[in-house]
Amino acid sequence: VSDNQREPHIVLNSERRVAGSDGCNRIMGGYILTGNKLQLSQMASTRMACLQGAEQADLIGSSLPQTATYIIAGDRLELRDGTGAVIARFKAVALP
Repeated sequence: VSDNQREPHIVLNSERRVAGSDGCNRIMGGYILTGNKLQLSQMASTRMACLQGAEQADLIGSSLPQTATYIIAGDRLELRDGTGAVIARFKAVALP
């Protein structure tokens, strides 16, 4: 994460909505959870001009919709695509 930039994060709430940040833009959408299958849908983001971190924001934006399954191990969440490849890793933290 660059200076003065948010850490990428996601929050899945009980209303089946996902919200968070790709490090530059706010991201939002819906999700469907069935067992260990997770589908993020209707993903959208703001389109801020990012002096730093634009490449990371683009990578997150293109990766999240590919989510097919997830694994939680301790305080870590791994999102995986349909082939089982890890496309994102997040560490659980308390919300402020």
